[in-house]
Amino acid sequence: MPENNHSETFTKLSIAIDFIDFLTERNINIEAGNDKETLRSLYLNEFKPLVQLAHPRCKMFSFSQVFYCLSTQYTVRYDEGKVFVHVAENSMTKHRSKMAARFPTESQHAECEVDQSEPDLGATRSRSRRGRKKKGKVAVDQFIATNTAMKKAGVSKQFQIEDEFIEYSKDGMTYRCDLCEIAKGDAHELETHLRGKRHRVQQLIFCLSKHRDYMIQDKENIQITCEHTLDDGTICLETVEEETKKTVINIKNTSKEETITFEHCEMLKSLRVFKLTDAHQVCDSLGKVALKPGDQYQVTFTVHAKNTGRFKIPTGFQFSIGPDREIFTIVRYFSVTCTDSVIRELQPTSPYERPSRVAVYTDSSKIIDGLRLPQEGDAGLERAISLGIYYIPFKLRSAVNHGFVYSPDVKDKEDILQLIETMKQKLSEFNHAKRFSMMLHMEEVQMEVDIKKYDMEGAVMTPCKDNPRLLSLKVPGLAENRPSVLRGDCLFVQPVNQSGEYEYKGYVHHVGLNDVFLGFDKKLMDKFLKNMKFKVRFTFNRLPLRLQHRACELASRSSLNDLLFPTAVSASTWGTLRSLDDSLKLKNELIGNNEEQLDAVCHIVSGTSRPAPYLVFGPPGTGKTVTIVEAIKQIFFCFPNSHILACAPSNSAADLIASRLLDHIPKKQMFRLNAFSRQWTTVPDKIRECCNFDKSTRKWYYPQRQELMDNYRIIVCTLVTSGRLVSANFPPGHFTHVFVDEAGHAMEPECLIPVAGLLHLDPGSEVTGGQLVLAGDPKQLGSVLQSPLAIKFGLGKSLLERYMTTKKGIYDRKKDTQLKQQPNHSENKANNNNETNASHGYNTKVLTKLVRNYRSHPAILEVPNELFYDNELEVCADKLDRESLCQWEGLPKKDFPIIFHGVVGEDTREERSPSFFNPEEVSIVLRYVKKLMEARGMTKIKEQHIGIISPYRKQVLSILLIRAISLQFEPRFVKALF
Repeated sequence: MPENNHSETFTKLSIAIDFIDFLTERNINIEAGNDKETLRSLYLNEFKPLVQLAHPRCKMFSFSQVFYCLSTQYTVRYDEGKVFVHVAENSMTKHRSKMAARFPTESQHAECEVDQSEPDLGATRSRSRRGRKKKGKVAVDQFIATNTAMKKAGVSKQFQIEDEFIEYSKDGMTYRCDLCEIAKGDAHELETHLRGKRHRVQQLIFCLSKHRDYMIQDKENIQITCEHTLDDGTICLETVEEETKKTVINIKNTSKEETITFEHCEMLKSLRVFKLTDAHQVCDSLGKVALKPGDQYQVTFTVHAKNTGRFKIPTGFQFSIGPDREIFTIVRYFSVTCTDSVIRELQPTSPYERPSRVAVYTDSSKIIDGLRLPQEGDAGLERAISLGIYYIPFKLRSAVNHGFVYSPDVKDKEDILQLIETMKQKLSEFNHAKRFSMMLHMEEVQMEVDIKKYDMEGAVMTPCKDNPRLLSLKVPGLAENRPSVLRGDCLFVQPVNQSGEYEYKGYVHHVGLNDVFLGFDKKLMDKFLKNMKFKVRFTFNRLPLRLQHRACELASRSSLNDLLFPTAVSASTWGTLRSLDDSLKLKNELIGNNEEQLDAVCHIVSGTSRPAPYLVFGPPGTGKTVTIVEAIKQIFFCFPNSHILACAPSNSAADLIASRLLDHIPKKQMFRLNAFSRQWTTVPDKIRECCNFDKSTRKWYYPQRQELMDNYRIIVCTLVTSGRLVSANFPPGHFTHVFVDEAGHAMEPECLIPVAGLLHLDPGSEVTGGQLVLAGDPKQLGSVLQSPLAIKFGLGKSLLERYMTTKKGIYDRKKDTQLKQQPNHSENKANNNNETNASHGYNTKVLTKLVRNYRSHPAILEVPNELFYDNELEVCADKLDRESLCQWEGLPKKDFPIIFHGVVGEDTREERSPSFFNPEEVSIVLRYVKKLMEARGMTKIKEQHIGIISPYRKQVLSILLIRAISLQFEPRFVKALF
């Protein structure tokens, strides 16, 4: 084989020409055009095995490599899915004459085969793909397999990225580098790209993602050192804002014979914080430096940060060695931390320790019951309707564990196939209960898996100071409900040195911020010793799941088909409870200025949708809760015999409804029903007089059913707590109206808890029929689920969303009105001749869309308005309020009250807490608080005007630690954080 700079191309070309002859022998005319995939198949399945059979040691190239080689020598055209290759015979003969044979000999094979003793391991392509001597190669996907052997042999050669990143494009005569996602017009342009900076950087990024450990190693007798270098190849510096720091990076050639050229020094992304300089401008790609044996060269690393944060960037030092200029690269990470007093104060007090997890926990053969909670007041509310256990069926569990995919080796194949077929069916009144029951079981299976990660081994409990019968257990993540532990729940513990015969059940008597206080049997308390270690097994409360299972069952037995699956035939067929023309005496007079809100209240009070539910749909800030609260008040005063149940997924949402109702509803006629597990301190003062809390005993209580029926016309509670009312078995028709606020946040079975068993759909009853009202926004975040299977099959879709997304349903929007409108940033259109079309394409007898936003500036509304709400939102927030800070000096752009501040920080954890905190973010947030409260020349900002939202409890606690910092923040600034 000729030894010149084109030896690699000739080797590929020999294979390419043989492949063309192979096609010709099979009467395939390459010049007439052939399907590329067909040619690929022939190459891989017929030609390649034939060559390897004749010459086992011959190295074969990929189909893409062969085609690239042909395209550099001959005319190759790609048109309408076919490849046309024109090869002049004299040209082909010319290339054949340079080879000893069309198929290489045994001696020539030695140049083609991979040299296993010296694999070519590096990260970047040499500057000239053809200007290097043919070396052995290791494919990218073999790196891990060969890494250990290479380390033992002490080999550190450059890893060669193969030609799979060069693909012959389908778009005419173009050459594409898939690594950089760039196309070139001819081979020369592609070669220029391959020698350029962009390609080098992309190759480094690719190789770092696969082979970081190798890339940071010193190699080929080059050592890169710095006084701030760590073992993992990171050069670390710490600075403060507006301070300039410099450090020197030394590059030394430790070889005794070879001269090595310093070719390039490039950061893989641009950050103004960093700057690299050197005497010969190698860092600027304007020079090169030849390092003779023993020579050293210095690069200066300069840091100047304007803001606090953690900045990290990989940088490649590229060298060439030998007459063939073989390229190799060494990577160093530059890391700079710019801190202030706040960040230093909030550093982790101890390193994070991943909690020990018990992968498989075997239940004890005997469980010793613990100290139960004392009787919680008077639980006089009857339990006439039983609540089942609803264990997960074994066959369903097996199907879920196999991914709900049929497998021949699974037991009970027919049953599993039937389960799979059920989930494939479209949801209907006939399979509603079964499908949702199965999805709830799927979710529970995943919850069983997830709760295991909180199990603890070697945990230490301490006696409770206030109650010697209780033991205190510190639970990392408790403040964020990870895990969720409520009063009345139970945990299981077992001494570490115990054989496993007994497991002690502890009841949760009190939940603190990071601790739970457990009551155990006297047997454990008698042998409890200080620093005694336990295995702890967590469980989750199955009550919400059981209530949802029962709700689905009751819905199927209660003939709620017209409610669950309303149609044009059944909806709006019960007539109205009062005429739409009759005026209402509004309790909230502002609703009279909002046509959509007034329209919704009128239709809800009149019952125009019955037996179908009435939907109030609106984006944040449009007054959904205000609307349903007004509707509840109107029903209360218009229908003296009405009884209303108002629910929401959370206590905070239910409290808000109760609080607003008390503005006009007598306290003696409204009842806020709370669960026994709720902390009394979390109840707002305004509604405490209406709660089921006995101040004399300081305990919760449940009144008897008759007392609730006789004394209260409005009951407010959460969706789960409403299940307690279902168990009491109220007479059919007692609750005439059921309202569910924030319905988009609840799963459909959860939303059915206050409906099935409480709402009676009978048009012939004393109060004509029942009315269900759902308010929410399906465009916002829905319920949080753990099971991917349950999500896949639709458990995460709320009842509100299912109604609104049913095609050709009664809640569907008319097609002729579903046109994108221009964004409306004008003032309240109700003041402009009252021309607003309140329907917005929906049937107002069953649904109202609220579009007037009373909360946000137009700039904040613009994006969601366009993406989700058909450009129909109207800006109705008070102009003075919404524009009061539009000229604030802290805004990058005046009249645009949004700041996107990217904080280059680090999410940190400490000890065994799963909760994150970010000191850099805390520092930036507090600076904004200080600037806002010190702002002059505009509306005075007070503490109650500022809200700070954080997803992590630990971040909140970090912010609270600012109390201890007096140098930078005065006490009055800290008040804004609460």
